[in-house]
Amino acid sequence: MGRLLMDRQFTASMWTPEQSAKVLTEAREVNPQVKTLALPQGLQVQRGPDAVVEYIKEQLPILIES
Repeated sequence: MGRLLMDRQFTASMWTPEQSAKVLTEAREVNPQVKTLALPQGLQVQRGPDAVVEYIKEQLPILIES
């Protein structure tokens, strides 16, 4: 079976900036062409789950098209 490379990596808003940076760095080490989407830290706590959905709806098409 062949090796699968991820081509998209997402981080959650409840992660610290350090945790997000670590995951994104590791993803880029595995696949330098990986596309990433990091939700702003605290977005869900500060503005609620609807804000997370709106952020993803705004950012995901940009990520897919890039």
